[in-house]
Amino acid sequence: MPPSSLAYTEAFALDADEPLEGGNYAARDIRNELLRALPRNERERALALAELVPLKPRQVLVEANLFIRHAYFIETGIASVLASAEPRKPMEVCLVGRRGFVGIPIVLGTGRSPMRIMVQIKGHAWRIPAAEFETLVSECPTLRKVLYAHIQGRLIQEALLNVCNACHTMPERICRWLLMARDRMGSDTIPATHDLIARMLGVRRPGVTATLGNLEKRGIIQLVRGSVNVRQPKALERCACRCSHRIDAEYERLLKSSIRSSSPGYRALPGDI
Repeated sequence: MPPSSLAYTEAFALDADEPLEGGNYAARDIRNELLRALPRNERERALALAELVPLKPRQVLVEANLFIRHAYFIETGIASVLASAEPRKPMEVCLVGRRGFVGIPIVLGTGRSPMRIMVQIKGHAWRIPAAEFETLVSECPTLRKVLYAHIQGRLIQEALLNVCNACHTMPERICRWLLMARDRMGSDTIPATHDLIARMLGVRRPGVTATLGNLEKRGIIQLVRGSVNVRQPKALERCACRCSHRIDAEYERLLKSSIRSSSPGYRALPGDI
């Protein structure tokens, strides 16, 4: 069964250099789950400060150890949080897509992070200047609780992925990565090369190629130049470790809890949580 986000409006077409002002964008078209979870007044206030901008592959959203200039609520595409034990050998420690945002140090008041965040799969995001976003968070109680829930979810994701990288086989980790990318893209088509997957998982490309080839022979995926099409999601889940399921289940619990505690009786937009 395809991801729930496929029920949302399909990805919108924009000129690459033409941001859209948030105030002119219909709520039903929003795909970012954090924005969709907000009550109308807070969502409209956030979008009034935001502009919709393109995300390009290898675009750096946050540079390590530099003060963050913007927060990003990702609509389409995927960004990776990258950590490095050695220069020029970064490894992905977290995936960020339509279920999250970029800019945790702004919320926590620390301003910067030792980790780089880079776009891996192109898309679009709502961008809000850091100073305005800090004020917005301080004045919007539901937004604040939703972001705190997301931050805890990110900590859990990073912890479980560390365990996953240490304990599970490469094929299991590759399948887990495909599942997480599919979920955060909201699409069965993942525009990712063998080289990208290898770099994100810190493994050798031949191993990725062999694993993907085996999955294709079994009819679980279809390889198209520059992308992976997931044909049998349930079969892919059986090939993967349980880490993606544990991460997603805990994230949904946290988000539901944050909304209920801040706005009793409030319902998010149709199709959400």
